[in-house]
Amino acid sequence: MTPTHRSYTAIAAVTFAIALLHLAAAGLALPAYDLANVAAAALLALLGLGLMWQSRLCAYLAFIGILFGASASLAIAMTAQGTLVVVMGLILALDVFAVMKLFAALWAEPKPA
Repeated sequence: MTPTHRSYTAIAAVTFAIALLHLAAAGLALPAYDLANVAAAALLALLGLGLMWQSRLCAYLAFIGILFGASASLAIAMTAQGTLVVVMGLILALDVFAVMKLFAALWAEPKPA
């Protein structure tokens, strides 16, 4: 297993954690955000599976999707109240971490042979 594959596996674990937090947010959120959070959790779980299978295409899609999700989480957290703010803050922190790790894995310098 190469270092890039190990990082994909670690990022997949973070992606699954983000998906679980989206399900928690769906239970806490207003009815307008329930479907969006459940859909985001399902998509993140599928992308996490793709990352577990070492799919570079899934890594690119996860990079774009998680980057979009970070901006959406920030927008929701700015208007939310109570416990939902904490959950959205956790989602945002994990999103930023996952995007940084994906960026490092996708655009790293190749090791000389």
